[in-house]
Amino acid sequence: RDRYQRRVHGGEDMTAPKESKFGGYPFGLAGDTWPLCGNSKPMSFLAQIDFSTIPKKAQTQLGQTSGLLQIWMCNDDECECETWEAFCGCHKLRILSERMMAAGAVPLTYTFTSAPHPVKTIVGWEEKNDLPSYEELPEGNDEELEEFYANKSPCLDGEKLGGWPNWIQSIDYPNCPNCNATMRYLFQVDSSNMNAASNHDFEFGDAGIGHVTQCTAH
Repeated sequence: RDRYQRRVHGGEDMTAPKESKFGGYPFGLAGDTWPLCGNSKPMSFLAQIDFSTIPKKAQTQLGQTSGLLQIWMCNDDECECETWEAFCGCHKLRILSERMMAAGAVPLTYTFTSAPHPVKTIVGWEEKNDLPSYEELPEGNDEELEEFYANKSPCLDGEKLGGWPNWIQSIDYPNCPNCNATMRYLFQVDSSNMNAASNHDFEFGDAGIGHVTQCTAH
């Protein structure tokens, strides 16, 4: 599968609230309040992706030609949120439609002691080939393929749209709580390679990797 890695630069364009970015302030709607986790702690705003600006090939692959994906999660070290579990109340994800955003952005009030994460704006996407992790290979692999995977997993890490999820433990596609269908993979957020060139400054799950999935019907 093709996957798309981001190109970023520092700084936030406050005149472009729909911009794709890590950190900073999200596009808000009238009536929005800053999301809290189940333990009433403010969630961290991780990223938003404007699907209307991603490559056409990625739009087709993901089934998303427009809308704004927004991602929050609890990242409080003193909180007991089980952030590795889907639908645990420790995350907030939504896709805002163009109709919902037509009235323009409304700033979300942030009054907590910790500041939002520094912003890095996504200024483009680079197409790269991606292969599944070893766990997703069909049974009955030949020796050459086994050796290929034994040297290094070809499933790419880092932040990426599409491609294959880089599972660091076992395969864990969640089922939709409405129809029980297996949810499809959209986006990966990686906190395992924190360095000066990282796209963000948040770390979770002991250098964990987060996966955004979506039900095709809900």
